[in-house]
Amino acid sequence: MLLLVGDVIKLKPRFIVNGSSSICTVIKIESFKGTDWLAYDYVAMLTTGQLIRITESCVEEIISSTLKF
Repeated sequence: MLLLVGDVIKLKPRFIVNGSSSICTVIKIESFKGTDWLAYDYVAMLTTGQLIRITESCVEEIISSTLKF
């Protein structure tokens, strides 16, 4: 699943923080490169304004994407 800055996503229920909404917006993407691997870490903002760090495995669905086909 490809996430981009500005994407609005829905988190899987087990990743919802402190009773907040499961909807958040990706605001930053960080990549980490190893010798034979590349990993992505996403900073997302919840509707409460709280920032969280997630990976792609936390995302249930992309509600709105900045990627245009």
